[in-house]
Amino acid sequence: MPNKYIILLIDACHAGFLVDHVAEADRKGKLEDHRVRVFTSADTDEWAFEGDDHGMFTEYLLKHPMTEQKGIANAAEAERMAKDVAKSVRQDTGDWQTPRFIEVGGHALKVKERKY
Repeated sequence: MPNKYIILLIDACHAGFLVDHVAEADRKGKLEDHRVRVFTSADTDEWAFEGDDHGMFTEYLLKHPMTEQKGIANAAEAERMAKDVAKSVRQDTGDWQTPRFIEVGGHALKVKERKY
């Protein structure tokens, strides 16, 4: 991979399995100097619900103040947005859809997954 920083935003049913695969690749040393953030709309065994014009996950991402105003400047802001979006999706679906967020790579980082 030519890029040092990679962000994957995936709004699809059963997308949570990608979090597991990326974490495993990091444990095996396949990411080397890359830092990867993966944010999926649903866990491995869950459906991703649709909103008005997009998946519900995408709608909350697009409506989030950080997305609308200035974008995301650092890791702390990315995590804050992930927490807000995940909370909104879970509330709207009655906990039937659980977004997953993970940050891996660079070997200065340890695998940190958060389920909000």
